[in-house]
Amino acid sequence: MKRDVIKNRKKVEAIIHNANEFLKITKEYDSFCGFLKSMKTVERRSVIRTLMQRFRHVGEYMAEFYPHCVGFWSVT
Repeated sequence: MKRDVIKNRKKVEAIIHNANEFLKITKEYDSFCGFLKSMKTVERRSVIRTLMQRFRHVGEYMAEFYPHCVGFWSVT
């Protein structure tokens, strides 16, 4: 089995940054789910903007797609 190594420095840095950001969020909100729940009263655009600002290499599509996949938009 061939195993590829990520050679793009910016992608590796983004992975490290995003992992650290995830840890910060889990310390602040006790879980990533708690972080998402804290944004339930916030407008959809603001949720997308927050995710794009906190995480590197997360564009608008991914920032909207992920919450949709975990049921964030549909659960009240």
